[in-house]
Amino acid sequence: GCPAACNGDRACCFDAEVGGDEFREAFTAARAQLETANANSVGFNENTPPTFEEGTAILRYNDTAVNNASTYGNRSEDQELARYVATDTDRVTALDCDVCRNDSGFTCEVTGLNTTRATLAIRGRAPNASGAFTCNATDAHAAVSTAATVIVARSIAPEIDLAVPTEPATPEPSGARDEGGADNDDDDHALSAAVVAGILLGALAVATLAGGLVYLVLVRRRRRRAQPLALDAAADDAPEPRGERSAAMSPDSSPERRVRTAVDVDDGATSDGSEREERFDAI
Repeated sequence: GCPAACNGDRACCFDAEVGGDEFREAFTAARAQLETANANSVGFNENTPPTFEEGTAILRYNDTAVNNASTYGNRSEDQELARYVATDTDRVTALDCDVCRNDSGFTCEVTGLNTTRATLAIRGRAPNASGAFTCNATDAHAAVSTAATVIVARSIAPEIDLAVPTEPATPEPSGARDEGGADNDDDDHALSAAVVAGILLGALAVATLAGGLVYLVLVRRRRRRAQPLALDAAADDAPEPRGERSAAMSPDSSPERRVRTAVDVDDGATSDGSEREERFDAI
């Protein structure tokens, strides 16, 4: 049978039947350790760190207001400058800030520890801290959340009105202002049209001048090319001298005949009779 120490557990009964009391005691001790570990374990989704539902990102305070009691009244009590509220599904075991542990002039008041909601209030009447600090919230499973805060001190000075009073300007009649504006618009449009027309006329004149220059260059080139051709044609059409043509056409145009005739002509210039004789002999 199964020992009473197994409490009806089939695995314990099997170990006791096979190994006796030694196996049963080992099984009972291991089962107790497993139950203790399960009781102390935390689920993945259950071990989330605390959440800051409320916090102060920028801590502002007026240093003149907290120190000048004669102007702003007697403030013997510290004023609350910042507040932090941390929550957790299990409980918040600790909530503190850096400025609460140093000589910064701030005082911290914490309430609601070891509950699901804890609050920390920072107070100060004449703080001397500057820069930034952090606040930490810790839960029962040592999960930590952090919030950061920047300290900004502002000095309040009395406002002085430096504005110089001036006389109110006399309003212009709406009709006159409208007409004047319309006239100015018309003048601007007319001036713009005149400028555009002048630019177009200037461009047209430049284009005409350029075309004339190109035409003159082309005409000169054509004339230079035509002059040698005209000279050659004139040389071909010019009439030959009469004496040269007759000499060329004469049957007796040999060099000797031409020389003799020239001599006879020169000699015949002395008298008429001799000229005739010489011409006769030549014939």
